Formats: sequence, structure tokens, C-alpha cells
Amino acid sequence: MKLVFTVFWLILASQAFSQNIVGFWQASDTTISSNYQQHYVFSADKKFTYTPSGYDGLQRVLKIGGHYKLLGNTLYLTPEYTTELKGGVLERSHITTLNDSWSIASGQAKTYKIVEPIR
Repeated sequence: MKLVFTVFWLILASQAFSQNIVGFWQASDTTISSNYQQHYVFSADKKFTYTPSGYDGLQRVLKIGGHYKLLGNTLYLTPEYTTELKGGVLERSHITTLNDSWSIASGQAKTYKIVEPIR
């Protein structure tokens, strides 16, 4: 009985003390506004997304996503796809962006699988 309790406690403790980074991470910026600077989102199912600045209207790469692993104090990211803006036309934006109000309008977001992901 003591052995069963010890095994049960070890399993429970390993789950309780596992490292968890679930959440929204935006370094060096505490600004609250209608959009975000570059940021990461980490989910409980070990997936992540990285999004470049939402203020840059000329940005073609909209998102990078994949899986993550946390070993000790080292975070390993394995990107598996990108979401990119294809096509569109360059025009002055009605919404201010970081590039002096220039943006790519009427483009279409497409997701591409990374064939050989590198961690």
C-alpha cells in the first residue's frame, strides 16, 4: 500500500511542478492599445504562435507557428508553418502604421507548412 501511495504521489507531484509558460508574452512593452507589438502566445497543448508588429502595414509575414518544449531553463521552438500575405497593392492607409501610413491592401492571408522544421 505504501508503494502505491508513493507512486501516486510522484505522478501527482511531477504534474504539479512541471514548468508551464502558457500565456501571452510581449517583451519590453507595457503599452495597452488597439494592436500589439511583436509577441508570442504559448498554449497548454505545447503550441506557440509568434506575430510580428500589428502596426507595420508593410509586413508580409503575419504569423509563425509550431510546437515548443521547455527543458530546464531553455525554451525550444520548432516552427511548423507561416501565415503570409500574398498579393495586394501598396497604398496609403487610412489607419496610421509604423511605415508612414503605407500598407499592403487587398492581400490574401495564406498558410504554408514548413517542410523541414528546425528547432
